[in-house]
Amino acid sequence: QGSLVDDEEVERVTSFLKQGVADGAAYDSEIMANIEREAEKCAPKDKRAERDGDDEFGDDDDIFRDPQFIAAVEIAVNLGQISTSKIQTKLRIGFQKATNFIDRMEEMGIVGPHNGSKPRDVLISPAEFLEMKARH
Repeated sequence: QGSLVDDEEVERVTSFLKQGVADGAAYDSEIMANIEREAEKCAPKDKRAERDGDDEFGDDDDIFRDPQFIAAVEIAVNLGQISTSKIQTKLRIGFQKATNFIDRMEEMGIVGPHNGSKPRDVLISPAEFLEMKARH
Protein backbone atom coordinates (compact mmCIF):
# COMPACT_ATOMS: atom_id res chain seq x y z
CA GLN A 1 0.00 0.00 0.00
CA GLY A 2 1.09 3.53 -0.64
CA SER A 3 0.33 6.75 1.13
CA LEU A 4 -2.18 9.24 -0.19
CA VAL A 5 -0.65 12.50 -1.40
CA ASP A 6 -3.23 14.97 -2.60
CA ASP A 7 -2.68 17.42 -5.47
CA GLU A 8 -2.37 20.39 -3.15
CA GLU A 9 0.54 18.81 -1.27
CA VAL A 10 2.29 17.87 -4.53
CA GLU A 11 1.94 21.49 -5.69
CA ARG A 12 3.45 22.81 -2.44
CA VAL A 13 6.44 20.45 -2.64
CA THR A 14 7.16 21.14 -6.32
CA SER A 15 6.83 24.90 -5.75
CA PHE A 16 9.31 24.67 -2.88
CA LEU A 17 11.79 22.71 -5.01
CA LYS A 18 11.41 25.07 -7.96
CA GLN A 19 11.97 28.06 -5.68
CA GLY A 20 15.23 26.51 -4.42
CA VAL A 21 16.49 26.17 -7.99
CA ALA A 22 15.41 29.72 -8.83
CA ASP A 23 17.26 31.02 -5.77
CA GLY A 24 20.44 29.45 -7.10
CA ALA A 25 20.64 26.37 -4.90
CA ALA A 26 24.28 25.49 -4.45
CA TYR A 27 25.61 21.96 -4.65
CA ASP A 28 28.71 20.93 -2.75
CA SER A 29 31.22 20.00 -5.48
CA GLU A 30 32.92 17.45 -3.22
CA ILE A 31 29.64 15.64 -2.65
CA MET A 32 28.85 15.77 -6.37
CA ALA A 33 32.29 14.31 -7.16
CA ASN A 34 31.68 11.48 -4.67
CA ILE A 35 28.33 10.75 -6.27
CA GLU A 36 29.97 10.63 -9.72
CA ARG A 37 32.69 8.26 -8.47
CA GLU A 38 30.15 5.92 -6.90
CA ALA A 39 27.98 6.01 -10.03
CA GLU A 40 31.05 5.11 -12.11
CA LYS A 41 31.66 2.04 -9.93
CA CYS A 42 28.07 0.91 -10.51
CA ALA A 43 28.13 1.40 -14.29
CA PRO A 44 28.31 -1.76 -16.42
CA LYS A 45 31.86 -2.57 -17.49
CA ASP A 46 31.19 -1.98 -21.19
CA LYS A 47 29.81 1.50 -20.42
CA ARG A 48 32.88 2.35 -18.33
CA ALA A 49 35.09 1.21 -21.21
CA GLU A 50 33.21 3.48 -23.63
CA ARG A 51 33.85 6.46 -21.37
CA ASP A 52 37.47 5.52 -20.69
CA GLY A 53 38.22 4.83 -24.34
CA ASP A 54 39.54 1.34 -23.73
CA ASP A 55 38.32 -2.07 -22.70
CA GLU A 56 39.71 -5.24 -21.22
CA PHE A 57 41.04 -6.32 -24.60
CA GLY A 58 41.74 -3.34 -26.79
CA ASP A 59 42.68 -5.05 -30.05
CA ASP A 60 42.66 -8.42 -31.80
CA ASP A 61 46.08 -9.39 -30.44
CA ASP A 62 44.93 -8.79 -26.87
CA ILE A 63 41.75 -10.84 -27.17
CA PHE A 64 43.78 -13.85 -28.26
CA ARG A 65 45.45 -13.82 -24.82
CA ASP A 66 42.11 -14.87 -23.30
CA PRO A 67 41.94 -18.68 -23.30
CA GLN A 68 38.15 -18.55 -23.00
CA PHE A 69 37.89 -16.49 -26.18
CA ILE A 70 40.09 -18.99 -28.03
CA ALA A 71 37.93 -21.83 -26.69
CA ALA A 72 34.78 -20.00 -27.84
CA VAL A 73 36.18 -19.60 -31.36
CA GLU A 74 37.21 -23.28 -31.42
CA ILE A 75 33.68 -24.29 -30.45
CA ALA A 76 32.25 -22.05 -33.18
CA VAL A 77 34.62 -23.34 -35.86
CA ASN A 78 33.99 -26.97 -34.92
CA LEU A 79 30.20 -26.54 -34.94
CA GLY A 80 30.01 -24.28 -38.00
CA GLN A 81 27.63 -21.99 -36.13
CA ILE A 82 27.53 -20.32 -32.73
CA SER A 83 25.17 -18.60 -30.31
CA THR A 84 25.59 -16.78 -27.05
CA SER A 85 23.80 -19.55 -25.17
CA LYS A 86 26.08 -22.21 -26.69
CA ILE A 87 29.17 -20.33 -25.47
CA GLN A 88 27.59 -19.87 -22.04
CA THR A 89 26.80 -23.56 -21.75
CA LYS A 90 30.08 -24.92 -23.08
CA LEU A 91 32.38 -22.50 -21.23
CA ARG A 92 30.21 -21.90 -18.15
CA ILE A 93 30.47 -18.14 -18.46
CA GLY A 94 27.93 -15.36 -18.08
CA PHE A 95 25.70 -13.82 -20.71
CA GLN A 96 27.61 -10.54 -20.97
CA LYS A 97 30.99 -12.18 -21.52
CA ALA A 98 29.54 -14.60 -24.08
CA THR A 99 27.88 -11.69 -25.89
CA ASN A 100 31.16 -9.76 -25.91
CA PHE A 101 32.91 -12.79 -27.42
CA ILE A 102 30.29 -13.05 -30.18
CA ASP A 103 30.59 -9.31 -30.90
CA ARG A 104 34.39 -9.56 -31.14
CA MET A 105 34.11 -12.59 -33.43
CA GLU A 106 31.81 -10.60 -35.71
CA GLU A 107 34.20 -7.62 -35.73
CA MET A 108 37.05 -9.96 -36.67
CA GLY A 109 35.09 -11.61 -39.49
CA ILE A 110 34.93 -14.99 -37.74
CA VAL A 111 31.13 -15.12 -37.57
CA GLY A 112 28.39 -13.52 -39.61
CA PRO A 113 25.88 -10.91 -38.48
CA HIS A 114 23.00 -11.39 -36.06
CA ASN A 115 20.33 -13.60 -37.62
CA GLY A 116 17.28 -13.26 -35.38
CA SER A 117 17.01 -16.14 -32.93
CA LYS A 118 19.12 -18.46 -35.09
CA PRO A 119 22.79 -19.20 -34.35
CA ARG A 120 25.34 -17.16 -36.28
CA ASP A 121 27.16 -18.77 -39.19
CA VAL A 122 30.91 -19.24 -38.90
CA LEU A 123 32.73 -17.63 -41.83
CA ILE A 124 36.18 -19.17 -41.43
CA SER A 125 37.49 -22.71 -41.77
CA PRO A 126 39.40 -24.60 -39.08
CA ALA A 127 42.60 -24.02 -41.09
CA GLU A 128 41.95 -20.26 -41.23
CA PHE A 129 41.40 -20.24 -37.47
CA LEU A 130 44.74 -22.00 -36.90
CA GLU A 131 46.43 -19.39 -39.11
CA MET A 132 44.75 -16.56 -37.21
CA LYS A 133 45.75 -18.09 -33.89
CA ALA A 134 49.37 -18.50 -35.04
CA ARG A 135 49.55 -14.83 -36.10
CA HIS A 136 48.50 -13.69 -32.65
